[in-house]
Amino acid sequence: MPPHLSKERIIERDALREIAESRLAEAAVLLTAKHYSAAVYLAGYAVECYLKYAICVTLDWDALYGMFKVHDLEGLLLYSGLDRALRQDEKVSTSFAKLEALWAIEGRDSIRYRRPSEFDDSSAQTFLNYTNDPLIGVIPWLRKQTS
Repeated sequence: MPPHLSKERIIERDALREIAESRLAEAAVLLTAKHYSAAVYLAGYAVECYLKYAICVTLDWDALYGMFKVHDLEGLLLYSGLDRALRQDEKVSTSFAKLEALWAIEGRDSIRYRRPSEFDDSSAQTFLNYTNDPLIGVIPWLRKQTS
């Protein structure tokens, strides 16, 4: 079976939430330590993990399947079943769009291959606000939707 259709269970649902929360906490520590690019990367990864967790919750799966082994936040949001609800919350929708725009860049411009010097305190703090701010953050919104 092609990997994109894989039904292989790749990670338990609760592990995804645990990883997301851990990466978010680690991102905050890295921001404080002035490791801005790493903080941004881990915060984005936390959003990705939370969306994968949301897919499992929506579909009532105990584990995520290989077909979702992707880094496409927009696609993961769609499959989570939360796309319409997110779009109705203007502040969180704006945060998601800004996160997704940076995360979605492919090739050598991908966040994974950006020079650390391209991030500073302000850009990293802004990214983490989009990720975890209680009012506009994507992850607090996802927590409410999946609890």
